[in-house]
Amino acid sequence: MEGYDAVTNDDHKAGHVVGERGEYVLVEHGAIFKSTHAVPKSLVHFDEDGRVAHLSMSREILQDGPKLESGKLDEQAVASYYGLAEAEADPETEGFGVLDHDETAVSSEVQAARDGADPAAQERARVRGDLGSEGQGPQGESPGLLGDRYNP
Repeated sequence: MEGYDAVTNDDHKAGHVVGERGEYVLVEHGAIFKSTHAVPKSLVHFDEDGRVAHLSMSREILQDGPKLESGKLDEQAVASYYGLAEAEADPETEGFGVLDHDETAVSSEVQAARDGADPAAQERARVRGDLGSEGQGPQGESPGLLGDRYNP
C-alpha cells in the first residue's frame, strides 16, 4: 500500500501512503512542510488497480487530526479523534443505573404513586383546568379558538 495516492471523500488528493502501523495507515502530505497523519484502516478503502487509498473523510478532517511526532504514533489520540476509542469509565457515574440483586426497577409513575403524588396524566389535566373528554373547556367551547374573548 506504500506509495498509493490518498484521496479524500471530497475528491481531493491529500498526499500519499508512506506505510502502515498496526491498524493504521500513515498518510504524508505537504510539499515543503510535510506532516504524517495516521488514519484507521477501517476508514480507508484501497483500489489496488489504480493504486489509490480512498479516505472516508474530508481533507480538513485529515489535516486537523493528530500528527506523528518524531515518528511516534499515539494510537489512543488517533482513535479518539476519529471516534473509535473505547469510552473511559467515569468514577462519578460508574454504577449509575445498575440495580443490586435485591432492587427492582419501577417507572416514574409507579414511584410517584408510592410517594402519594398524582399520576402524570391527572396532573396535566389539573394544570390545564379540568378539560373534558373531547378537549373542550368548561363551557363546551375551545379556548384556543376564542383567544382573548374566552371568559369563563
